[in-house]
Amino acid sequence: MSKTMKPVQIIQNLPEHSAEIYIFGDIVSSRWFEDETSADSFRRELQDLASDGVTRLNVHVDSYGGAVSAGWAIYNVLKDFPGTVDTFADGFVASAAVYPFLAGRNRYANPMSAFFLHQAWTVADGNADELRKAADDIEKFNAIGLEAFAAAGMDKEKILELEKQETWLNASEALELGLATEILDRSENQDAQQSVRARIVQALTGADRMTVNEHRSKLGLEPIREDGDTLHQILEKPAGEAGHEKRETNPAAGNGAGEVKTNHLMAFLTKKAN
Repeated sequence: MSKTMKPVQIIQNLPEHSAEIYIFGDIVSSRWFEDETSADSFRRELQDLASDGVTRLNVHVDSYGGAVSAGWAIYNVLKDFPGTVDTFADGFVASAAVYPFLAGRNRYANPMSAFFLHQAWTVADGNADELRKAADDIEKFNAIGLEAFAAAGMDKEKILELEKQETWLNASEALELGLATEILDRSENQDAQQSVRARIVQALTGADRMTVNEHRSKLGLEPIREDGDTLHQILEKPAGEAGHEKRETNPAAGNGAGEVKTNHLMAFLTKKAN
């Protein structure tokens, strides 16, 4: 079955008790229009999902942002979810929408996505003392928001400088900064790479002793020069040797050794013959 609530769309009964959630539209404290996402409605939907046994959330974000308090609330609700949360940048992840994105354990940027960072702002009137207090308060809000970036491993001073400059980031810049942990592969050979993952897992578990070229032959690929090495021997070689190709991931974001080894083998099984 599936559950749908606009603009937070819930798709259940995916593999492994998963749900896909789409936050498309403004993030608000109180919802008035269909294209808005409120913190309270989001909270109630996540509670329902947890009650239904969902243990994995894939949260997709395309939003210009909105109320900073609602962005913080959604961030905290996602952090408190009793399961795994991964986030995906599907378009613009701007302003307060950055906070739900930061709640992901893995944070995936699409090549066709962009991020916008700026300081919190407000409207104030009154005498000089009141205006000074308003400025002090908004600086405090800036400092609070930086904690979410720090929790994801980023430098608060660097983020603050980018916010002061009102900065747009593309996917590669978000990855370099640590805002994203990986850029999704949209290349045409993605399906072919996924099709060999079962063989790679076999090699990692010690069940496979064929050489690289024996594997490539089974995949219909031409031999490469390293014809004598088994996949286990390839694993022992340092990154950068024998044509190891670097994957666009952020090593500081907690990618496990098994994933690194898998990517190492993937490079050998799918690289072009010399």
